[in-house]
Amino acid sequence: MLYFVTEWHSSFLRKITDNAATITQGFRSFPILKENNGFGINIDVASIFGVVLYPWGVSFLIPVFVIGLVKEKEERYLIMMKMNGMKPYVYYIFTYLTDLVLCMASMFCFIISGLLLNMKLFTQTSLTVLLLEFFIWSNVQVILSFALSFFFKRNGTALVSSFLIIMVTVVLYFTLMEEVNNTDKYFIWAPFAFYNILTTFAQDSILDSTPYYQLSDFVPGDHVFKVTMYLIADYFILLLIVLYLSAIVPQEYGSHKPWHLNILKCFKKKKRDYDYDSYSFNSFDDQSKDDDVKAERHRVLSGNYDRNCPLVIKNFRKEYPPRVKGDKSHVAVRSATFAVEENMVFGLLGPNGAGKTTLIHSLIGVYSPTAGVAKLAGYDINTDMKQVYKRIGICPQHDILWNDLTVEEHLLFYGRLKGITRKKEKEAVTESLSSVGLLNFRTRKVKGLSGGEKRRLSIAIAIMGNPKVVFLDEPTTGLDPDVRRLIWSILNDISQNKTIMLTTHSMEEAEVLCNRIAIMSHGTIRCCNTSLKLKELYGSGFRLTYNNNPQKYKELKKFIASILPENYKIVRDLASNSIYEFIPSQGLLSQLFEIIDQHKEQYGIIDWGISQCSLEEVFLSIISEGDADAE
Repeated sequence: MLYFVTEWHSSFLRKITDNAATITQGFRSFPILKENNGFGINIDVASIFGVVLYPWGVSFLIPVFVIGLVKEKEERYLIMMKMNGMKPYVYYIFTYLTDLVLCMASMFCFIISGLLLNMKLFTQTSLTVLLLEFFIWSNVQVILSFALSFFFKRNGTALVSSFLIIMVTVVLYFTLMEEVNNTDKYFIWAPFAFYNILTTFAQDSILDSTPYYQLSDFVPGDHVFKVTMYLIADYFILLLIVLYLSAIVPQEYGSHKPWHLNILKCFKKKKRDYDYDSYSFNSFDDQSKDDDVKAERHRVLSGNYDRNCPLVIKNFRKEYPPRVKGDKSHVAVRSATFAVEENMVFGLLGPNGAGKTTLIHSLIGVYSPTAGVAKLAGYDINTDMKQVYKRIGICPQHDILWNDLTVEEHLLFYGRLKGITRKKEKEAVTESLSSVGLLNFRTRKVKGLSGGEKRRLSIAIAIMGNPKVVFLDEPTTGLDPDVRRLIWSILNDISQNKTIMLTTHSMEEAEVLCNRIAIMSHGTIRCCNTSLKLKELYGSGFRLTYNNNPQKYKELKKFIASILPENYKIVRDLASNSIYEFIPSQGLLSQLFEIIDQHKEQYGIIDWGISQCSLEEVFLSIISEGDADAE
């Protein structure tokens, strides 16, 4: 068959080249083994190439593991799991074990391939020694990946950098191979140690005059034994480095320690803590609060609130250490005190950096509070956080979802984190999906969902297991108006039997959903009441807006001035349209409607209207004062 195929191709080639070219058929054996050469030794060519290729083959998983760890950090999966009650050490242990299993599977495939190809390194070297070395190396790869991942924040950077590190390591090893064999200092870098072990095995398998490595050779005083001890020592050094870096490297969320780990504080006498739960403690912030905030503080600290309140905060304070030694600590939340009753939506408004997200993250355990007391669903966040996680739900500002998991799998995962039993989890999933209108999307993968559907899934995760308190961080940010109103309808329905704490930049959203609203600025709660009451206290009253015939502008202006209270304010004064602000006395609004309606034709009024000031105007009025200082 090979002959006929070659002849056919040869005839075709001769025709198109006018007999200038032809194909000559021949066979040659692959140069696997050259026996009895000039040196009188046998050379295994595959093993010679293996000396160069083995280090690449056993190191390719390190960049893969680094990328996986950085992706988890970049996509905020870990922080989402932490918000729902998973301890970080549980995540790291299972990630370690998963990577170790993958690494061992890869190493087994590596060994089996060598055996099937009859490569002498694998067929003649002791299998026990190979398995031992590859097991140690698998652990070293995983812990080295953990150490490298702390230095990257973006997946792309991690991908390029980790591959470069491995490539440079392999090239340097072969460049310095002779020196590495004679100098132990290079074995401090774990890959050098393992590459040296592999090279030793490969070189032993090349020359028949050298005995192959057996288990009996693995004893103290042997070169491979010595390098293996270095490899084990490298593993524990890397483990200590990982633990150290996890404590001091700043992350996007959570706190970190200084480089010295505050060791000296262990030898200092502990100072007496302030009694932040005392009602008499008011040195922080009472001076800049309005009467409603002071009344709320008095109500909570004196205990005059419903004991079944799912959310109670007393003198809650969060400080960050100064960035420069000797500076003052940065106060992100300053002595917040309030209580939220059952079946109520509590809105938290404020500009960026006001302390809203810090307050929520401190309540749900992402940050540790500096001082104060907070109880969620009756449990103290300082002592009973495990119970708190079972009774709260969190919907973060951005959707933190796995593209390759289905809608149902997301709910099952987070439901189990909250402690929902297997008998009840299916019912809980159905109830949660039904609440947000995703029952028909149960088996659909997240990558096939629209932005609004993903947001509803995030809300479904938050209400999984019927929690008593739900935290929603800007739940409709970036959604179009139709989807936003659908989300409002869903939130209005689920708020009937839950307490919801909502942060938002949408004043309209706050007015639609919230029973009470607090506005924060520089870590301080500036006001706290219903939207209607806030408008009365901080708004400019009412607005009279009209469009008119320009020819009667002067007469109309005099007429409007005569019917409005003396303290009116002109916001816009144009020939064809004007806006006035005023604070009406009792009964004035109904009179204005009658008077303007009777005289609109006389003064050339085309259309007009009276409206109350908006919550946005209240917000701008409070924030613009800027007299709260949290530094």
